[in-house]
Amino acid sequence: MRDHHHWLLVLDNLEPAAQEAVKNWLPPGLPGHLLATSRAPMWSTRLGLEPLPLELAKSFLLERTGQTDGEAASAVAEALGCLPLALEQAAAYLEVSGRDPASYAELLRTRLVELMEEGRPEDYPRPVATTLRLSFERMEGERPMAAALLRLCSFLAPDDIPLDILVSGASQLPDELRDVLADDIELDRTIAALRRYSLIERQHDGLRVHRLVQAVVRESLGVDQRDTWLSVAVRLLRAGFPDEVEEHPELWPLCARLLAHAQVAGHLAADQTVEPSALSWVLDRVGRYLEVRSEFRLARPLFERALAIREQVLGSDHPDTAESLNDLGNLLREQGELDAARPLSERALAIRERVLGPDHPQTAWSLQHMGMVLRGLGQLAAARPLYERALAIRERVLGPDHLDTAESLDNLALLLVDEGALATARPLYERALAIRRQLLGAEHPYTAFSLHNLGVLLQAEGELVSAGLLYERALAIRERSLGADNHFTARSMHRLATVLREQGELVRAKSLQERSLAILERVLGPGHHWTIESRRSLEEISADLIGDRSDVTSG
Repeated sequence: MRDHHHWLLVLDNLEPAAQEAVKNWLPPGLPGHLLATSRAPMWSTRLGLEPLPLELAKSFLLERTGQTDGEAASAVAEALGCLPLALEQAAAYLEVSGRDPASYAELLRTRLVELMEEGRPEDYPRPVATTLRLSFERMEGERPMAAALLRLCSFLAPDDIPLDILVSGASQLPDELRDVLADDIELDRTIAALRRYSLIERQHDGLRVHRLVQAVVRESLGVDQRDTWLSVAVRLLRAGFPDEVEEHPELWPLCARLLAHAQVAGHLAADQTVEPSALSWVLDRVGRYLEVRSEFRLARPLFERALAIREQVLGSDHPDTAESLNDLGNLLREQGELDAARPLSERALAIRERVLGPDHPQTAWSLQHMGMVLRGLGQLAAARPLYERALAIRERVLGPDHLDTAESLDNLALLLVDEGALATARPLYERALAIRRQLLGAEHPYTAFSLHNLGVLLQAEGELVSAGLLYERALAIRERSLGADNHFTARSMHRLATVLREQGELVRAKSLQERSLAILERVLGPGHHWTIESRRSLEEISADLIGDRSDVTSG
């Protein structure tokens, strides 16, 4: 090696204990190059090897196997986290078994670890799962606390596990982890032990674990241990997920960050009754967050599952069961499924009146929701006494300036507008707006509700300029806080477009109505009454524009 130049020596999968031996065997000054791969970071000059980009991983599988199903290859690559060694092992399995990528991807959903133990990659001494398991066992022998941390992380989503949530929820964790998380330096040592074996990555204020590592760790646990660590993960999420998510948009980034972790824990729990109270609570709150972000398709199964758990564990007459009935019913109402929402809201109201009493604030919530369902069904006379009862309870129990009182004022005013009692509705809207401004500020989405609803009343009274200004402000708030694709944002676009049409600003009105319709069709579906209303309005604006052009041409 001293006598030949331009050679390259590759030492694959080098263990840290062999580092000194390599230095002795290969003294400085040799005229070639050394490339060493290792699961542990060694030497000062090193390059981290990340999983392949998805497109490259897909291309590798297709070229390696001679297959042409790109969608199936992508599914395989995603299931394997684009880990090159796992991709090579998958390609070898496909070649030997003759199985097509689509059916292999389906197998990976339920038998990932088993497949990663089957055979081995070409020119590599052991299967991927065995390699990962050996690394885990060695790391556990060095630092048992690191193994405990990795087990917990294996029951969460693989990416962006917030360290803050681990630290703040330490009281929910086993004693050994609680001690680690209570000391910053001890936590750094624990993470370093995992990083030495490439079992975890630290990214700013979060941790990342490859999904194959998670699967191998979970598979190595007995049934009781799996239940124990899943329970720990659920309790951690219960402690970390915000409660009143609808009222606090400043907490939505945290909700978004914890969303995937809650979904994974819920999926791993399957039909088990692991921590049923905490799990149903987490599922319900995640559903509320998704609902406020217009993610109805994702929210609905979470509400349904939370309800099923509570009915099974707590019984059909428990207040928590009523909460789930209320939340699911409200979601169905927002989606326009009023006939399906009605029996759920009726059950929730009956439970709360019987168990909590007729004057309890939670009973007022159910009265409110039941009234909203009846109003949606056009049964205004039946809805009105429910709204009035809810308002009376809230004013008496919570006070005249409470946020819940403002909601009752707003909803009763909506019904009065439907009945044509505009003069009676106006002071209710104005009271609700004043309460929300005072308690939540001028930029809160609840304040935007009051601005929007007051705009509807002013438009009905012919005050187009004032109504347009309120719609503009409500739209700006909703775009900032709820997002450009939210159904309430779309509703503000629709109402503003109707005012602009009346004012003759047809081009801008059409643009807003087109945006509104696209959002509502995507979020609520083509048959929702808001979507139908937006579509009809767009047709009318388009007809007005054609008429204008015809007038200009004939003139």
